[in-house]
Amino acid sequence: QLQGHAVRRRGVGGVADLDLDGFLDVVVVTRSGRVYAWRTLGPSWGDVQWPTFHHDNRGTGNYNTPLPVVLPPILEESGCGCEHQRAQPTASWVVVFGLGLVFLGRRRMSRCV
Repeated sequence: QLQGHAVRRRGVGGVADLDLDGFLDVVVVTRSGRVYAWRTLGPSWGDVQWPTFHHDNRGTGNYNTPLPVVLPPILEESGCGCEHQRAQPTASWVVVFGLGLVFLGRRRMSRCV
């Protein structure tokens, strides 16, 4: 699940900050069942105008449909400006990888039939 946007169809993608590094990632599941993910330099705390196929969770395709606002992460200050707090990767990457394996398994099983 990508910031509330589930990837339900092959050949579509989503935009989210999967590794919580503060930058958006783009994930696409191809029609052949492969999962591709790219890191971008787009900040995750900004306003994503069209985050997924057909704009929103309901698939309205309407730009005027309001999207939920995602606020920047609140980092605790340690008192030293020399430290860089790096967020730990979450289980999101495991979920995306698992989706790829499921689609790959379906593809291989369809060849055997």
